[in-house]
Amino acid sequence: MKGRVTGGFAALAIFAGLVGTGCAQEKLPYRNPSLPVEQRVTDLLSRMTLEEKIAQLGGSWQNRGIVSDESLFFVGKNREFLPDRAAVLLKDGLGEMSRPSEQRGPREMAEFTNTLQKWIMEHTRLGIPILFHEECLHGHAAPKGTAYPQAIALASTWDTTLVHDVFSATAQEVRARGAQQCLTPVLDLAREPRWGRTEETYGEDPYLTSRIGVAAIEGFQGVGPAIDKSHVMATMKHFAVHGQPGWTGSPRTRTGICSMTYCVMNGDSRVWWSPITLP
Repeated sequence: MKGRVTGGFAALAIFAGLVGTGCAQEKLPYRNPSLPVEQRVTDLLSRMTLEEKIAQLGGSWQNRGIVSDESLFFVGKNREFLPDRAAVLLKDGLGEMSRPSEQRGPREMAEFTNTLQKWIMEHTRLGIPILFHEECLHGHAAPKGTAYPQAIALASTWDTTLVHDVFSATAQEVRARGAQQCLTPVLDLAREPRWGRTEETYGEDPYLTSRIGVAAIEGFQGVGPAIDKSHVMATMKHFAVHGQPGWTGSPRTRTGICSMTYCVMNGDSRVWWSPITLP
């Protein structure tokens, strides 16, 4: 779509207003909030080295239950930020960090994300902010986060206004804690009852799924055109072969893709379409 920035650099456009705030550097075009986003992103990309571009395509999950190599951590065992390690690991920046809420309550998460974001913007060459993402399938899945009924229960209400309000409240909660993206909504169709994640979907019907999906997206992202400080970026997922059997060209899978297409065309073109969720 016109003016849409896709791929790993979408966050550079959506959060261009964050870039370089508080940094005592020359007002380069990409740091000028009065310029069009497209112009600022073009200028920023022209200044980036190959290493900095690669860093923006990467993410980090600072979870010792998942990652065993201690050399990859810039967070200590007591969940504290380690600037000396960050100077080595994050010298070219970082695209995103997964689930900074893990083992952190609301205040601790907000303090951690603020500390890391401030360090990144003041100690990397271009000051590109990190994108923090959270799991928000039916509310913020975090210590002391608000949990609402599971996704399939929300869909069972057939109440798009209610779903919008649920995810609008979730967005405010997540953003207050420092994250800017939620890995939701799940738009897979539940066509295989033996599949173990049926409750994450909005059911088997593409019409219902598409309408509930649009309500969720608009709740997360707001009315636009930019995403304000009370909203977050939504993530449509998982595109194909997640909730039903069949290959990409099968009628069943095409039906699932159609429900996602409806969400893009009738919901919000700023949505982050995630065909694969990477660790």
